[in-house]
Amino acid sequence: SFPGIHGHFLHDSLPVVAWLREIMPASATLVLAENPMSEQIIDFVDAKFAAQRIHWAGFDEVLCAAEAHLVDPPMNWRELGLMQRLRSWIRPPVPTPLGHNSSLEAVTVFYSRASAGSVHHGRYMVKEHEEAILALIHTSMQAVLKGVHSRLV
Repeated sequence: SFPGIHGHFLHDSLPVVAWLREIMPASATLVLAENPMSEQIIDFVDAKFAAQRIHWAGFDEVLCAAEAHLVDPPMNWRELGLMQRLRSWIRPPVPTPLGHNSSLEAVTVFYSRASAGSVHHGRYMVKEHEEAILALIHTSMQAVLKGVHSRLV
């Protein structure tokens, strides 16, 4: 998609990689265009899959394969639940419940898109929409982290 732009990779490419991971035979290798940022993200998500099932091809590299399949993701991949497959793939294990007296604090960092100083691509968010999103995040944090002090910054 857009090399070096992690938002597009996370939203557009990674759900398709999650889908391919599920439909590929265990012996198959996924060939992706070499991109250090993409490599870092997939390695973080699933280091074993990254090491054993992905070949990062350089732009000047010629590949030969005994058998190859070009897979075109369905046009309606979002409706087919590929994003859900990605969420299932990267969902961390359920943490051990913390007691009410725990000294741990859960912190969620939210990067504002409501002011020109924090947005460099022209995609500003109106203040009311951002406030609604922050309220939803805060409510979800309270529901999931019952009894644990949480902060949204």
